[in-house]
Amino acid sequence: MKDAKECDYCGTEFVPTHRRQTLCPECRAATQYGRGRNLPRKYEGPKDFEAYERELRERNIANYVDKIVATGYAERQKEKTLEMVGRVKI
Repeated sequence: MKDAKECDYCGTEFVPTHRRQTLCPECRAATQYGRGRNLPRKYEGPKDFEAYERELRERNIANYVDKIVATGYAERQKEKTLEMVGRVKI
């Protein structure tokens, strides 16, 4: 006998007909061909939006690594161009 699984949408237990089946037959029928627009969504947003954005901002600032070196950029570009061109005979 196959093990029962829990439906990803409604949470009820069902016996799958194949291994990769994740939705019960009722939810599968409702989601096929765009008929499942009224099913509950799996994602729930944050309850405290300001705290979520503050935490997200702090996490992004902590993970940010600045790899751009702007000081002396023009001089490095001039040197690189002169190396590529070589000496010009007049």
